[in-house]
Amino acid sequence: MVAFTTKTDGTVCGVGSKVTLSGSIGNAWATETVTKTATAVLTKSDGYQIIIATTNSTTTDVATAMYGGGCLQGLTTENLVCNIYKAVNDTNATKIMTTAQKAVWVLAADWKLATGRTVALAGTAITVIDTSIVMVPNCTAATATFALLPACTDTSGSKKTSVQSLTYFQPKEDPKKTYVGVPRFSKGDSVSMYGPSEVGTDAPNTIFAICGAAVILTGASALVAGAAVAFGAAALAF
Repeated sequence: MVAFTTKTDGTVCGVGSKVTLSGSIGNAWATETVTKTATAVLTKSDGYQIIIATTNSTTTDVATAMYGGGCLQGLTTENLVCNIYKAVNDTNATKIMTTAQKAVWVLAADWKLATGRTVALAGTAITVIDTSIVMVPNCTAATATFALLPACTDTSGSKKTSVQSLTYFQPKEDPKKTYVGVPRFSKGDSVSMYGPSEVGTDAPNTIFAICGAAVILTGASALVAGAAVAFGAAALAF
């Protein structure tokens, strides 16, 4: 795979971000395991799956009460998908933990506003029912209790080498390429990645800055089984 890397000053998007797309023929992707919880996925999706993996968005470990993650946008007119988390001290103040993780979509019109890039923190949730979304690790808990969330310590999201990912089935392809909610990313799309800004520039780094723009998704067509789409300029091993 290929990935977005950091800006030259290293202030946003941390080590980098990756996107992988894969298609499926027919409904083989909609297994009993998938549809048991994602009860609307067969009507909402055609099996075109996306994985968005992001790393810590600063040059150092995310400080307590700081944000990490990133947002992906097609062109500058499409809605965005964001994976966001917050790093806080655990209840015993012995570890930095990843909490309050959210997978959301944000209206492009809101993103363009002067304060628009703070709206990623209040976007609309991407639901399991519609998309079968999976977060790895799942750090959605609001309370940082190490005993209950061992996978959400600083080894799983709050260090610059840590990875968090979203995997979900995208909306069915619209002939007009118009998506009012969760957007769809496909081969040939021009995409940009944004991340929370450097810890030292604003508190608590809620303004998202761009770290890669106008990168073209390449690869096989959407509905070719097992096809992968990669983007960026340099290979990245997390």
